Amino acid sequence: MSMTKEEHVRRETRPLLIEVHAAGVCIRRQPQTTEVLLAKRAKDRELFPGKIESCGGQVPPSLSFQDAVAYHFREEMGIEVHVVGSLCLPYTIQHKGLIIPGIRFLCLHKHGEPSSKNHEWVKWVPIDKLAFIPPSDFAGDMSASASALIGSWHALVNKLSREELSVALQPQTED
Repeated sequence: MSMTKEEHVRRETRPLLIEVHAAGVCIRRQPQTTEVLLAKRAKDRELFPGKIESCGGQVPPSLSFQDAVAYHFREEMGIEVHVVGSLCLPYTIQHKGLIIPGIRFLCLHKHGEPSSKNHEWVKWVPIDKLAFIPPSDFAGDMSASASALIGSWHALVNKLSREELSVALQPQTED
């Protein structure tokens, strides 16, 4: 089930009673390099103002974790992604005495040029430049998670044949 643009509301406006998050680290392969999508949160955001992230947010009750990640990239950044369901890491957000659990997935850029009204900037950064951005500039553990997910992606790509990789990238079904 998908949500319409009118149904999308920033978490500051209407937090859910039980709040769980899903996020993605989006990469795209270019002829000479692989890039990761980064966005600097606007300073007026309640969570992590002015910090660097990728994309994500609350998981609406009607969506799976993977669908929520794809939804947030589509609605917040204007791009379509493939969520690699087998490459994910848990994370937590500590906010106002609450601990909000989440899952961060690796995503592959399918199409679209990213832009966002909730961010000061959005840009593609070569993954080899990621290590030069201080971890304190990122929201929460985003720096470590992004590095770990990208490392897992490279290990998967280098280990599997084309056919095996195709199977590994098939959308995950929920039981």
